Amino acid sequence: MKRDLNIQMRGGLLSFILIIIVAGLPLPALGSYFSFCSEAWEAMNQTLKSPPVPPSHFLQKALEKTNNAQMRVWLLEKLGRVEEAQQARTELRELLSNGKMKIEDEAKAPEIRGGAEWHDRRLVVFENGERGIWKPGVRSDADEHVDWKAEVGTYELAELYGLPVPMTVKRTIDGKEGSLQILIPAMSSALEMSTRDKTRKDLHGNPALLYYPRRNGLLRALDYLAVVDNRNLENYLLPTTGTPVEKAMRPENFQIAIDNGSAFFRTGRYEIEQQTKDLDAHPEEHDPGVDVVEKIRAVPDELIVERLKPYQTESYVRNVVLPRRRHFLEVMDKLHAKPTALAP
Repeated sequence: MKRDLNIQMRGGLLSFILIIIVAGLPLPALGSYFSFCSEAWEAMNQTLKSPPVPPSHFLQKALEKTNNAQMRVWLLEKLGRVEEAQQARTELRELLSNGKMKIEDEAKAPEIRGGAEWHDRRLVVFENGERGIWKPGVRSDADEHVDWKAEVGTYELAELYGLPVPMTVKRTIDGKEGSLQILIPAMSSALEMSTRDKTRKDLHGNPALLYYPRRNGLLRALDYLAVVDNRNLENYLLPTTGTPVEKAMRPENFQIAIDNGSAFFRTGRYEIEQQTKDLDAHPEEHDPGVDVVEKIRAVPDELIVERLKPYQTESYVRNVVLPRRRHFLEVMDKLHAKPTALAP
């Protein structure tokens, strides 16, 4: 690639000199042009010789600039600083579970997206400036079941598996139990990152979508393993364009699941059974990567039962959650065992 670029630059330089000669410029002026071109040539060569900036450089820059505790955990993990990441995670869990906080108007937090089904949700602000969203109770109707326990259970499962969900804990406010999830200001919803055609309307009367970020393998794996069937453009996040996080982690590789209150649906619904059919038909779309698959495999069954027991019945975990994990691993093993197709 560098050789091709050098050849192109030499050709361009010769063409430039010929143009100058044809234009009849005086020799002194021509000498100045030669000097300028020589300096530019040397500068370009130095740039070409410079080593590429490693990804860890951008991760470190993002870590230095972030004020968000959850983002700090993720960046430390990406940098391989495991002990620091674990310490930061422990501190964040203590803050969310026991930290002093006050309730504020959620209009002050534009990063709150989706979750309109939670009619009594609250924006909470901690003494250190971190913010979270608290969701109480249970809401169930013919179309949807939303439960704060599902929010916390999804996080507990995601933490075990190494999948992308902001820390979510149980927290009681004014005598009501609910889930409390940390907010992440440097992220935008997939809907906000989409491109719309204002000249056309969709079925809801909104501008039709031209482009939207598709869910990656990590997100699809999470939705299958945690039995989430309502993932939409409002309830997964990507790095906001132009932020240090966006420079450190590409949006297609870093997608975060929020609003998980409808996870752990009971089996029998068409959408839930369809998830297994989709996994079997398109395993490559659900592939979170070999390292994550191995992390999912390494978690003991009894640890999953123990972590989910406060939020789901043991029967449901053993008869639904664990079998889905086994099937997911079987599908991934078949996928990764296939020989890599050679390019023609």
